[in-house]
Amino acid sequence: MQEYDFTIRLDTNSVINFVDIASRADGDVDVWNIGRQRIVDGKSLIGVMALDLNQPIQVKIRTDNPDEYMQFCDEVKKFSI
Repeated sequence: MQEYDFTIRLDTNSVINFVDIASRADGDVDVWNIGRQRIVDGKSLIGVMALDLNQPIQVKIRTDNPDEYMQFCDEVKKFSI
């Protein structure tokens, strides 16, 4: 399984869209605020809403499928910083 990391920024209006994209991924999607230890499931609306949306968010997707990673990146690039 390969891991890919990148940084995004979300606001309250974009959280639902991000969780929808993450939920379609077969691999694991973890998110957390940079500098914080709490990691939440990127497929959990409540979990993502519990993050500090005023701070950058680190995303890690773990998947065996490079095509899935590319599709995920294409869909979340609008949140990249």
